[in-house]
Amino acid sequence: MTGCGLSEAVNNGLYITRNGGITWERYNSGNVGAIAIHPADHNIVYVSAGSNLYGSGNQGVTWRLVFSFPIPIAGPAVDSSTFINSLLVSSIDGALVVGLRSTLHNARVYRSNDGDVT
Repeated sequence: MTGCGLSEAVNNGLYITRNGGITWERYNSGNVGAIAIHPADHNIVYVSAGSNLYGSGNQGVTWRLVFSFPIPIAGPAVDSSTFINSLLVSSIDGALVVGLRSTLHNARVYRSNDGDVT
């Protein structure tokens, strides 16, 4: 991102700087689990908060809810809440990959090949 930086503070949200760290703006409160910047278009940023995935198309000026993943993940046993543990935007094809985690399910991975539409 040209002139823009991102930082996450555990349980304190997402902060963005547009002037090399002189000042910071808070854009999301709560537990930020992962951040991903699209490698081909630095305007596109993804952030996770719990089981919610948020996206921005303008370097974090505005955000939209992209998807809410199931809480908890369905399975044979009662599980704890699900949260997004990792995000990746592929530099090869732009696919968005989301890794979910909960107490009983550590390896749930979702992939969107159409710019986060599905």
